[in-house]
Amino acid sequence: MLMKQNTNFAWEAEIPFTNKNISVTATFSDGNRISHHAEVDSCLEWITNIGSNVYYTVPLIHEEVIYTASIDDDMNEKCGTHAIDAKTGKKLWYFHTKNSVINDIVYSEGKILACDSESILYAIEAKTGKLKWKRELSDSLKHIFKNGIRVKNGVVYAGQLSYISAIRVSDGEVLWRYEGSIPGESSVSTHDISDGRLHGTTSFGCRYAIDAKTGELIWMKRTKGSPYNYSYSSALFYKGKMYYTYSRSIVEADPATGKILREVKTSHYFNTASAPVEKDGILYLGMGDEGVIAYDIETMKKKWIYFTQPSLFYTAPYMQYSSAGVASTLSIVDDKIFFGANDGNLYCLGIKEGEYIWSRNLGAPILSDVLIDGNSMYVSDYTGNLYKYDISSVLKIKHNVEGVKLMRSRF
Repeated sequence: MLMKQNTNFAWEAEIPFTNKNISVTATFSDGNRISHHAEVDSCLEWITNIGSNVYYTVPLIHEEVIYTASIDDDMNEKCGTHAIDAKTGKKLWYFHTKNSVINDIVYSEGKILACDSESILYAIEAKTGKLKWKRELSDSLKHIFKNGIRVKNGVVYAGQLSYISAIRVSDGEVLWRYEGSIPGESSVSTHDISDGRLHGTTSFGCRYAIDAKTGELIWMKRTKGSPYNYSYSSALFYKGKMYYTYSRSIVEADPATGKILREVKTSHYFNTASAPVEKDGILYLGMGDEGVIAYDIETMKKKWIYFTQPSLFYTAPYMQYSSAGVASTLSIVDDKIFFGANDGNLYCLGIKEGEYIWSRNLGAPILSDVLIDGNSMYVSDYTGNLYKYDISSVLKIKHNVEGVKLMRSRF
């Protein structure tokens, strides 16, 4: 049977089977063949390909509908936002944006808000996919917009560098716009809101805080040392302090002033979109070079490291060859950690020792965070495949799983 091409990376065909073990052979137009043996996945509920590639956009769920966004580097014909029925995987609507939507979208007041790489902010009716309003945040294409956007109390915060804006969700009115000079280049982080401050970063190590009500700059700090010290991810706010990474360092800072309280230099690269997360005093981070790692947040001593496989392609600056990057922020459920990696695998690890629990090879890089809603997990890969897994059985697995499929180290 002929396969259907969904994106430049994804093909599909319906293959009948009578038992859970199947063998598939694909024949290319030049006569070459590849074969694959697989077992039907009991955890998988459905797969839907949205027809275009997905970069950092985390799936968003509201009232049994999954929303996501896509990129298109080929004439911008397939980029936009998408709505999918969470129960069945059926496509509900698609809204075409002028350019790629690279990062996170948000829901507020019955609208899906998304910002494309030309810095055009769209408010789309969540039920119908019809445009309610749009705003051009900048008239310059000097910097491609790669950030995620944030919403709080009926205000959406979007923009970067010299045109960060606060916009009212109901009607698109611009409440304020910061037009000062913030040095650096576009980052793939998402602004954070903490104690009335809008926190952000640029990719060359500049951190800043802006008053979320007035748009006035509160503080701005440049990372010391090389100008190529990348600070790529969002920050973690924990017990009145702010934790973030750049290049090979983990930083603890005062979020009110930006003053660095403690800096821990490591042998690992943190030039990745994966933001720090915390549970029970332990800090968990994805890395640009070697997988994921856990630190005691008080002592900053390593607890464990889990090595993922080499990346299928590289999203962390200056990483190549055997680098094993993790761009997604880790999701913690009870005593387990879920995340996707650049090696194309979806992982579940034990939180205490980083032991292998479960994985699925999706065959394409997973750059965005997984979405967990009860026993359901939704994940997008780069090819535009959106998966829904029932992880109820995975959550029951005990940590004494015999055998470790991939390398792991404890300290």
